[in-house]
Amino acid sequence: MNNPFKQFRDAKKLSQAQAAALLGVNKSTFSRWEHGICKPDIGTLAQLAKRMGVSRKKLRPDVYGAAQ
Repeated sequence: MNNPFKQFRDAKKLSQAQAAALLGVNKSTFSRWEHGICKPDIGTLAQLAKRMGVSRKKLRPDVYGAAQ
């Protein structure tokens, strides 16, 4: 699985609720991102990428192109 939200949570050894709190979203939002049900909107990507320590490309390759 190559989901950056799952990778972030696993690397930090966090529950979904803990990861969501770190990112400033509710648990259900984080869960939907992690399971690929929906994607974060463009307006929040810069903040999410910074908090997660990843590029916007990794979070939304459909918008920014695939991460290298």
